[in-house]
Amino acid sequence: TTLYSLQFVNYLIMSAMIFVLQTLANNKIVGHGLTVIFFILNIFLPSMGLDHLLYRYGASTGSAVYSDMNGYGPFLLRVRLLQLYWGLGAGILLTLVYLFWMRGTDNAWAFRLREAKKRFTTPLRSILMLLVLGFLAQGSYLYYNTNILNPYKSEKKQEKDRLHYETTYKEKYDQKPQLMIVKTNAIVDLFPKTLRLKASTLYTFENKTKEPIDEMFVNLPVEKKYLTLSFDRSAKLEMDDTQIDVQTFRINPPVQPGETMSVTYTIDYGYEGIRNGATPTALAGNGTFINNSSYFPTFGYSEQAELSTDKMREQYGLKPKPRMHAITDEKARQWNYLTGHDADWIDFETTVSTDVDQIAIAPGYLQKDWIEGDRRYFHYKMDQKILNFYSFLSARYEVKRDQWNDVKLEIYYNKGHEYNLDTMMEASKQGLAYFSENFGPYQSKQFRILEFPRYQTFAQSFPNTIPFSEAIGFIAKVDPKNPKDLDYPYYVTAHELAHQWWGHQVVSADVQGATLLSETLAQYSALM
Repeated sequence: TTLYSLQFVNYLIMSAMIFVLQTLANNKIVGHGLTVIFFILNIFLPSMGLDHLLYRYGASTGSAVYSDMNGYGPFLLRVRLLQLYWGLGAGILLTLVYLFWMRGTDNAWAFRLREAKKRFTTPLRSILMLLVLGFLAQGSYLYYNTNILNPYKSEKKQEKDRLHYETTYKEKYDQKPQLMIVKTNAIVDLFPKTLRLKASTLYTFENKTKEPIDEMFVNLPVEKKYLTLSFDRSAKLEMDDTQIDVQTFRINPPVQPGETMSVTYTIDYGYEGIRNGATPTALAGNGTFINNSSYFPTFGYSEQAELSTDKMREQYGLKPKPRMHAITDEKARQWNYLTGHDADWIDFETTVSTDVDQIAIAPGYLQKDWIEGDRRYFHYKMDQKILNFYSFLSARYEVKRDQWNDVKLEIYYNKGHEYNLDTMMEASKQGLAYFSENFGPYQSKQFRILEFPRYQTFAQSFPNTIPFSEAIGFIAKVDPKNPKDLDYPYYVTAHELAHQWWGHQVVSADVQGATLLSETLAQYSALM
């Protein structure tokens, strides 16, 4: 399907451009040269700030990832709309090919123009007019999708936004004392059929400093459509920088040292049409996987939003930026490197709902699950503090269960993907035994692996919960009889399990060498 209905159409569209270049050149060598120049320009246009799909010929007409779990998901609509647009464009180009195609030795442009006029008959005019009108209509529809329904920013504009963020706010807010999240209670409603998300999250902040705090700096999520922020006291919106989705609030009365304040955040968001940039895949018909970094706000100035490469910084007259803070940086040593500067350890609780035929999962222990109408609800709560790092998943799961000592082991997988469940379960048991004996007790009473579609190819360790791409374990073909065939489902499972110690028990400060205590030791642990 991918080859014949997606890639083959893309090849036809590209062939039309090659035909027109060869026809206009009327010289094989020159035509080949023009073709090479065309492909090089098409590749480098985004780096020149020209990255819109409407003028990058053939862009993304064959780019779709297939998942056995969720099919083509959101990719197919985008590809088909672009194939129609550039297919009409290819039709216009082929009309030009027909008009200027030469078979004889006389290739003077005066002669070719006379021949083109003869060939440009009334029926051909009508066909060309329909192609042009269709091309313009489809282009208008794509523009509505990419620039109105969805936000569009060129790479150059995103670069300048990062510059604006750093030069406008760093000096004032980077070192400014801020409130810290100490508790999160999230109510999340997932709608897989319509690719929609609704959430209401109650944050409890604490002033852990020695002075009153009367201002809050908020970085809103890029994926925002309908959202609100409400405070348990007076909070005046002082600044709303819509260019980069930043807001500041003046809090009255100020939050005193040791005092807490509640903030409720709500969002109602769904995918609409197609985008110019990367196709979002977090919300899926079968296999939703979202985390709090994409759809929830962060608080306080974020160094992650700055220009990062030295080359870019030099262009704008900024000093080079160290990859991480020096280990002697006292301020940076107050933060952990995993979850930003707005939280340390938090209490976490959530209620997640989804379609009635799916299972929704988040970090924590299941307190209750129930069905209301066509919705299924799950209430999870952690029994100890966790990092401000959590996820929500939903799919039509089958479940494989086992146990190691008093730890419940569960693998949530798509039906038909049983190939490597035994080796993943064995890795969980052996890892728990080895890590507990050598590093310290496992801190939870459960360990869960959850499959998500292969649109992304990674696994990620959240508290006692491991989202795991179908591409790197669940559909892997491993030959146990071949010593050269790496059993990577086993290895990835062991690596992510190790992060329950290296990352979720021992976590580094936000300084150089931080990954030694997380990634390096997780690698070492998995290899053992």
